[in-house]
Amino acid sequence: MENEKIRTSRASQTRAKTVKKTVWTPPSSLDAPPAPDGYHHRWIRSETMGFDDTKNMAGKLRSGYELVRADEYPETDYPTINDGKYQGVIGVGGLLLARISTELVQSRKEYFENLAKQKDDNNAATEYEVAACASAFSQNDLMKAINTGTVGIAAATDNGALLGSMQGVFFTDATTSKPTFANHLAASNAATDIKAFITDDPHQVYEIQSDASGATQQTDVFTNADVAVAAGVTPHFVSKTEVTDTQSTTTANLRIIGVSDDPDNSDLTSANCNFKVIINEHFYMTATGL
Repeated sequence: MENEKIRTSRASQTRAKTVKKTVWTPPSSLDAPPAPDGYHHRWIRSETMGFDDTKNMAGKLRSGYELVRADEYPETDYPTINDGKYQGVIGVGGLLLARISTELVQSRKEYFENLAKQKDDNNAATEYEVAACASAFSQNDLMKAINTGTVGIAAATDNGALLGSMQGVFFTDATTSKPTFANHLAASNAATDIKAFITDDPHQVYEIQSDASGATQQTDVFTNADVAVAAGVTPHFVSKTEVTDTQSTTTANLRIIGVSDDPDNSDLTSANCNFKVIINEHFYMTATGL
């Protein structure tokens, strides 16, 4: 009788296992804890070559960043600032860990995208300082230069000081300390870092409604006229300023250069026809300073 062949199970057989080679990578000193839901972490510069970079830090904090403290992550061991004004903050090598809400990032992105849509590539809005507790102004209001080095809403009498159309503001809310972007500035805003964004190209073409209660004329084109200032109101806070129906060949705020291309606002036989204009008494077209 032949010996029976003894078979072993596949599980009992020894096999060579293929093991993936471990690749060593140097540890990173910029490893950071995960951000809470709705927030984004970022390293920001607090010093350069041993000197405090206060300008960069102030700008980031005003923009909505908040410093991240190590005690928020008690079960981890991240590098921490041990002394000074940033004591307890996660930081290393002149960098501090900060967080910003994704909602604020998106809001800021949408604000500037919307701002970009309202101007041509060669007619960018310029940032100007606004004094605390300045008079209120709204989106598209005509703005002027002031001899205090700031800007404010213009009147028809501000000959030679006119800058352009106000497209938005930024400020740190004096009550909540939150960075705020808006299309208007309320009266008596106590913030000390108010910025206004103005389309200030002297050759920028604007469109503005006439205050005419009746028909206007094609012959109004190439004449000059002043503005009739009217405040924007809730909820939209868009300027209600119009061009007056009193035209002349002598100096005035605006020069009318055409009739609107908008079919709903170009009927010269109807009231409040829209005109294309440029600023005739622009601050950057005069040699005289303030």
